[in-house]
Amino acid sequence: MDNSGKISRLRIAFEYLKENGIANTQAEVAQKMNAADVTISRAFNGNEKYLTDKFLKRFNRGFGEIFNLNWLQRGEGDMLVPNKVYTPTPELATPNLALESNVDLIKPPKYQTDELYLETKNGMKYYAQGGGKYILRVPLVPYDAYARFEHEGSLELDRDEWEEVDFEVDVIGRGNYMAFKVRGDSMDDGTRKSFAQGEIVLVRELERIFWRDELRLKRYPYWVIAFGNSILLKQITEQDLETGDIICHSLNSSPEYRDFTVNLDEVQLLGNVIKKKTLDVDY
Repeated sequence: MDNSGKISRLRIAFEYLKENGIANTQAEVAQKMNAADVTISRAFNGNEKYLTDKFLKRFNRGFGEIFNLNWLQRGEGDMLVPNKVYTPTPELATPNLALESNVDLIKPPKYQTDELYLETKNGMKYYAQGGGKYILRVPLVPYDAYARFEHEGSLELDRDEWEEVDFEVDVIGRGNYMAFKVRGDSMDDGTRKSFAQGEIVLVRELERIFWRDELRLKRYPYWVIAFGNSILLKQITEQDLETGDIICHSLNSSPEYRDFTVNLDEVQLLGNVIKKKTLDVDY
């Protein structure tokens, strides 16, 4: 694949950002995009696994969609959207905001309220609990972990019909979060770190553009992995950055739960487990 045109247009757009004081370094681009520095570097160097149409769309979104996406992706039309100017978003400090921006700057609420505090671009809903705590309300995916996909393995159903689950959290995140109900005992070894049948896990989806980066397995050892006809909750113990292979491990030491290898090219969804709950009890 010849990415030379995309590289050239991306660099021209970057020069525009620098000339107008919007982003002067690739690190600032990464910050605006909420992306890893290494991902930005690889995209700017033309790595075809990173410099994709999806990356360019995300790049444009990070700067208020001031660039013509058709120009960025295919070189069609003018570079800029007419009459559209990038405006830095000010600090968010008031409740009932329609969309997130730099959510790290949001001041924590002092008092509990039943009103919606903030809804992110991904549709995640936060409610103030006081003391810097929030209730995060997320969709409960209507497939159990360790269950088979229905509808040909697609998660793209009408989310308005999904149940929702609440988790108490300390911060407002930018990502796409969802919940899964655990089924089976493959991740239950009788210890506190187990995931027992019926428990619900809060999962943050990792965008595909980051799958070939290091997965930070020490910080996030447990993952929900959708591939083939299955959605599984497993510990990822090893990752081969060259081949894309990951080794999936069950906490239950029973012989039928042996480690196995999956290549990330076969995976449809990958998300790290943030926390779990049983009924109304958080862990």
